[in-house]
Formats: sequence, C-alpha cells, structure tokens
Amino acid sequence: MNFYTDKDLDRTDVLAPDFKVPSPGKTLLALAKIFWGYQVSRKGYKDGIHGFMASALNTLYLLVWRCKVWEKHYRVAHPKDVVDY
Repeated sequence: MNFYTDKDLDRTDVLAPDFKVPSPGKTLLALAKIFWGYQVSRKGYKDGIHGFMASALNTLYLLVWRCKVWEKHYRVAHPKDVVDY
C-alpha cells in the first residue's frame, strides 16, 4: 500500500493553482462513502469477512493517501518548520 500511495502522491501536484487540501471533515465523509460503496453498493457483504476486509482496506488506502497529501502540502508550504528525523 505504501508503494502505491507514494506513486499516487507523485502524480498529485500540491502547488497547482486549482489544488485544494482535503479537509478532515470531507475526508471522513469520503471514507464513509468509500466503505459504503464497497460494502453495500458493490455487495461486499455477500463475501463475508473477505468483502469486509476488501472494503476496509480500500477505505484505509484513501486515508493513508490523504495523510500523505496533507504532509506533502505542509512540507511545501512550510519548509522551515519541517523537522526531518
């Protein structure tokens, strides 16, 4: 998951004029929508625990990607405040 979220992040231009940093509230709604979409709309519940895990992992993927977007945007916007360990 880390590899693919990094690849998606590389394609995201946080300095683009039309780019908006996703808000935490909209992220929570998007997570619920993704989970609902996989679990109910795509009938993941019929697959039992496997469908639940697929829904949960796809939801987690979005959360990880958005956290990386927030971090990348912060690093670009505040380069002096960033501490690298």
